[in-house]
Amino acid sequence: MRIQYTIDQRPDKVNKRNEFGHWEIDTILSSRGQSKQCLATFVERRSRFIWAIKISDRTKKSMNKVFSTFMNQFSSSVKFITVDHGKEFSGYQELNKNYNLPVYFCHPYSPWARGSNEYFNRKLRWFFPKKTNFNLVS
Repeated sequence: MRIQYTIDQRPDKVNKRNEFGHWEIDTILSSRGQSKQCLATFVERRSRFIWAIKISDRTKKSMNKVFSTFMNQFSSSVKFITVDHGKEFSGYQELNKNYNLPVYFCHPYSPWARGSNEYFNRKLRWFFPKKTNFNLVS
């Protein structure tokens, strides 16, 4: 996947959490073979507000659809997005084009670069352990 911005190019105000509107996005998967459904998690860096929603699969089409739902609710509070290199974010150009949002990518295999998101994903795992079949979750 060819990326436009890396996390190193994020403005300093994002790293310092001085401003509201900088979101980290990720997905939480079921065990292999259990279900294609997963959770998309959105965490605002300054307030640490979390928004999570179940999606049908980890495709860019599903992620872009849920991102549209997210933007319908939170568009006025979204300035930057930070994601990992998951295949669900391969449609980031559409997000950039449709919402005029810069999308920053972490370095591969660096989950600590989206620490807030990883922290909340770990907390959600208390309720949805790794063997959770998301087909059975409403």
